[in-house]
Amino acid sequence: MESYIFARSTIFLLLKSCHLVYGELCDTAFSFFRNVFGYAHVISGALAGSVGLWSNSMFRTALNVTPFPIVSSLSCIIIPFVTTSVFYLGTITEPLIAGDLKCSICTGMRGTIVGSLVGGGYPLLLAAVTTSMLAHRYQSAPVPSPRNALPFWLKVTNSYLRCLGGGRGGCVRGLKQ
Repeated sequence: MESYIFARSTIFLLLKSCHLVYGELCDTAFSFFRNVFGYAHVISGALAGSVGLWSNSMFRTALNVTPFPIVSSLSCIIIPFVTTSVFYLGTITEPLIAGDLKCSICTGMRGTIVGSLVGGGYPLLLAAVTTSMLAHRYQSAPVPSPRNALPFWLKVTNSYLRCLGGGRGGCVRGLKQ
């Protein structure tokens, strides 16, 4: 507890001395970080949109789907962007501003959950569903029955995750049957 109080008082003294010495520069830095916090939901939503774009591109390539690339990409970008922004505002930004959320660990955990589930998992599932519907409609690749869907999507996703992680198989383009 004493180390926490010491660290907190040290940071306070550093910030106070920074303000005394640098004045205007310190105010600019504080306003910059305040603005970044104000736009954190937009940044989080943009990251979710980029995950949606990447996963849509990945599944379209794996299933050889060529029709309507812009329409399916827009749906996989805009829907996760809006959803993640709203979740971030409702679970992190608004409780912090209202003073209901004072625990830094709770804030970090909420941010992690929103970022991973809503910002990462949801765009991935949305892209998989969108691309599989297009592949089934235009018969560009065999789409499995609902009973075999999970092993199929794990096989498709693992080849790209292996490529992303630099694993031994290299990048696999297209689905090998």
